Amino acid sequence: MSDFDRLDEFIEQEINEGTFPGAVVLVMEEGERIVHEKYGLRAEVPSNEEMSKDTIFDLASLTKVVVTTTMALRLIESGKWKLTDPVGRYLEEFPSDIHVKMKHLLTHTSGIVPWMDLFSGSDDRSEALERLFSDKWPILDPVIPPPADRVVYSDLNFIVLGLAVERTTGKTLAELAEERIFRPLDMSDSYFKPPEGEKGRIAPTEYSESRGGIIRGEVHDENSYALGGVSGHAGLFSTASDLGNFVYALLNGGKYENYRLLSPGTMELLRKNFTKGLDSRRTLGWKLQGEGTTSAGDLLSSEAFGHTGFTGGSIWLDPVRELGVIVLTNRVHPDRVRGESRIQDFRARLHNLIAGELL
Repeated sequence: MSDFDRLDEFIEQEINEGTFPGAVVLVMEEGERIVHEKYGLRAEVPSNEEMSKDTIFDLASLTKVVVTTTMALRLIESGKWKLTDPVGRYLEEFPSDIHVKMKHLLTHTSGIVPWMDLFSGSDDRSEALERLFSDKWPILDPVIPPPADRVVYSDLNFIVLGLAVERTTGKTLAELAEERIFRPLDMSDSYFKPPEGEKGRIAPTEYSESRGGIIRGEVHDENSYALGGVSGHAGLFSTASDLGNFVYALLNGGKYENYRLLSPGTMELLRKNFTKGLDSRRTLGWKLQGEGTTSAGDLLSSEAFGHTGFTGGSIWLDPVRELGVIVLTNRVHPDRVRGESRIQDFRARLHNLIAGELL
């Protein structure tokens, strides 16, 4: 148990009420890990397994910020991209008459529909991409013509962004993440498509009849699965400890030991609200604290930024208070409706408790 008794009691209560089987929580303050604790069970089906601190989780949409956003920002820093560049400059399949820029993808203001089915009837990545870029692709009939007058959170934004990163660099997101993020940040338990030998440490997600039972060691997201498990919107697996190294770098001006992940200028950019006047405060890739932000709670500063994942994880960073909070759960085990109505409220109250204790 951690030194924060109220934190332990709070999370145990959520487990008892069925929000998730278990969790791993890591809290950083001023560069120090002040909490790293595990709670509950890693698995309930087919049998109970105790949670461990080194459990590997399917991070779902946290992929968007840990890998895809980071790589996009590095391409901007290297002079290969500008935020105002049209997407079609880097992805020729993108319709030329749809005036979407890179910043629109990063801030979810492209107007592209939130989701489409790439997996039904698709046997491999090439078939899924063919569907994505077909003349029936929903981008040809966007929810809101870009630039949108409201934020429409869309997995498709980051599927497209990830493809643009790969096309620009000539490498897959998995290769880039390993070379530019995981290896230099000592994130040795972070992968797209985890090795078979690590399966026992991976928190299972939901039961899927079409995929042969409980999903474990394969990405939960159906579209990412159809794309081969490597996509800009989902597919990353990692541990709280590895993510702690990533969060440390972001709170340390973009630097981890002698490695510069992102520049200080870029880190300043991540405090900027790119969606002023719209219905959601967003910076590049990340969501900002403020009105309409349900997962951050009430006590983080207005410059705090974070993201959540469908499988139950979240990351929030407050550069003003030098505070980072990582919460990993598999609330979709053994089915995706588990905790669905409770997870956002849990996150908000958890962040209030942590910020209140530290303050």
